[in-house]
Amino acid sequence: MGFNATSKFRMRLLNEDTGRTDPVSVQIGLDGLKLSDANSGRSMRSYKLGDISRWRAAPTSLILHTRTPMDVEESQVTLQGDEHATRSLLDVLTCSCMQLAELLQSKQAGNEENETANSLHALVAGNGKKKTKLPAVEDVEYWHSPEKDGWMQCQGDYLGTWRKRWFVLKQGYLFRFMNDKVSESVKPRGVVDLSKIQDVKPASGIINRPNSIQLKTAAGGSVAYICESETDMVLWLSALQESIQRIIKLVAGVEDEPRAPSSSAANKSSSTTKRGGGGSSAEWVHQLERNFESMSARGGSPQLPSNAMVDVVG
Repeated sequence: MGFNATSKFRMRLLNEDTGRTDPVSVQIGLDGLKLSDANSGRSMRSYKLGDISRWRAAPTSLILHTRTPMDVEESQVTLQGDEHATRSLLDVLTCSCMQLAELLQSKQAGNEENETANSLHALVAGNGKKKTKLPAVEDVEYWHSPEKDGWMQCQGDYLGTWRKRWFVLKQGYLFRFMNDKVSESVKPRGVVDLSKIQDVKPASGIINRPNSIQLKTAAGGSVAYICESETDMVLWLSALQESIQRIIKLVAGVEDEPRAPSSSAANKSSSTTKRGGGGSSAEWVHQLERNFESMSARGGSPQLPSNAMVDVVG
């Protein structure tokens, strides 16, 4: 990725795990955003403008959320600086997004470039937040009344080690936290937008880990989780599939808004599973696998309308 005709800013990059900040040089242009070590000049990260899904600005910080076509979960970048630097950085980012959108539209680009242009226009028009039929991730009150929550293991972004994390499913999003002490003041460490997910299935035969599940996007990106038990895996598969079905109905105009979960949602899900014929959890796993195989034989899991991948958040 080449960077030219850019503006540079000196900011501090927040490490979400340690709380430490490091000085970085932020370079923004039509080619994207690049972060370099302010002292050595070493390139650290780079992002295309079209991969920025949303942002949140405060007087002295700018939080960027990014997702490439192959990513399932958003990545978060928090940049800190004084008010003038933060405001200037946001202004240049906004102008760059607008200019790139107009450039892509003016040269009669293909479908992918048009989708990028539409996404950038929506991002700028919403001041960093795209307006959609689905609730924006910032508007979901994940700290109470989840559709389902619990422990699962996920892999780290860099080392790939499996780590136990707390997950909350609500209103079409799967939120990831360090532990189960979730409150309004605790920000998620990761978010999966289920409107982007095309397939949810058992993954024991894919990653060679028992009680695991896989979420896969239309672009081929995937993420896997390991559940606490076989029964828990069945409950997670059921809850995730049900959430995706509600998104499909909402986008199609069948429902006005996502169903507000009751405090007994998890218990209801559990009792429903147990009523399904009185079989063991292993039998339910096999039944789910047969269902997924049947759907795949018919052309895959239920998919969103072709335009939904553009209109939905993120």
